[in-house]
Amino acid sequence: MFILHFLTFNISLFVLTVSLFITDLE
Repeated sequence: MFILHFLTFNISLFVLTVSLFITDLE
């Protein structure tokens, strides 16, 4: 269960970084 939680956190962090990167490009 902890691994699943960690995975979800990682994915959300990744999405946040990508969205910031895309916003920076435009």
